[in-house]
Amino acid sequence: MDNIEDKYKAALAHIEELKLEVTRLRGLMGLLDNDNIISTNEQITSNPTSPKKENKGITVAESTVHQYSTVEDKLALYKSYFRGRDDVYPV
Repeated sequence: MDNIEDKYKAALAHIEELKLEVTRLRGLMGLLDNDNIISTNEQITSNPTSPKKENKGITVAESTVHQYSTVEDKLALYKSYFRGRDDVYPV
């Protein structure tokens, strides 16, 4: 019985160590609590100074493209992340 209890206590101690490590790492990242995580995500997606992406006449703000956006909006956003080289052509 002592062996099982020792393993149980060791497992609980390990869990507490892991919780402390997670808290420490979140602190390093600046994500101490869930409210802070949510507000950080809101700041990223609702940044009014973020430039609007323009591609083939379609203007797409990064914060307006979501899961239910049209295919054209999603493709415009995707293409806006990658710019082809103007000086290279296929042979």
